[in-house]
Amino acid sequence: MDDRLWRASEPDEPREPPASTTEGLRDQLGQLAGALASGLDTRIRLALLDLAQERERTRDRVVFACVVGLALFFTCLAVNALVIALLWDSLGWRSLVLTALVWVVVAGLATWRLSRLTRQAGPPFASTLAELEKDRRWIMERFRRNSR
Repeated sequence: MDDRLWRASEPDEPREPPASTTEGLRDQLGQLAGALASGLDTRIRLALLDLAQERERTRDRVVFACVVGLALFFTCLAVNALVIALLWDSLGWRSLVLTALVWVVVAGLATWRLSRLTRQAGPPFASTLAELEKDRRWIMERFRRNSR
């Protein structure tokens, strides 16, 4: 019997795919890994940039809120003292209620303005999330194309 025929039919020997298929698959996997690593690096850098911008915006909001709060506090004290001193003879304790109501309206307007500024800033990390969504679509498209 021919020795080659006997070896080819032995079930114990694992069959290796042709070298060209293995190298092509290896090249594609290497390219995919390189693209993923590069994309991941870019996305991490973008996320860090977004984080720095968001930190700066948050700091600005906190500083603005503190300045507004402190200014309102001192203004409230001065105006309240003046109004109460001027109206005490004619209104008595009602002058205290009147000044308190005025400052409730002022605080409401400041709160409204601060919430409007917060809404206008947009969602945090919007550009990072958009890029990650593009990457997900690209990878899904790439695997669909290669699996055919």
